[in-house]
Amino acid sequence: MNSTGLQRKLSSRDSSQRTRPSKRSWRQLSKGAIQAAAQLNELQKTFEIERTAWTNDKKTLEETIIDLSTSEKHSESDRTSREQEVRLQEERAKVYLLVPIIFSRTYFPQRLLRSAIQMSWLHMPNLGRLSKL
Repeated sequence: MNSTGLQRKLSSRDSSQRTRPSKRSWRQLSKGAIQAAAQLNELQKTFEIERTAWTNDKKTLEETIIDLSTSEKHSESDRTSREQEVRLQEERAKVYLLVPIIFSRTYFPQRLLRSAIQMSWLHMPNLGRLSKL
């Protein structure tokens, strides 16, 4: 063999010995791999727990937002209803204030007074019937 071929053979043998780990380094690598796998499993468990907690928190927050928006709509509707009721009562009050004034000017002196007297006679109890009881 010539010198270049021999050098190649020796250099390839040296490089294979350098790349091939010893038994001790294999053990160290396998221990490290086992530890890394255990850490990975632990991290995956932690990740799943945190992801579940985040999903639950997100769901709770969404439900709270829906409840708040529904509550706001109901309170707005209630406020509108109350305002309408107040307006109706104000209109009724105006009518009740105006009717006696208009009514008293036209009817009270004559017709209302006569009908009130007649009504009081109609609603008086019959004294003859009361004495028979």
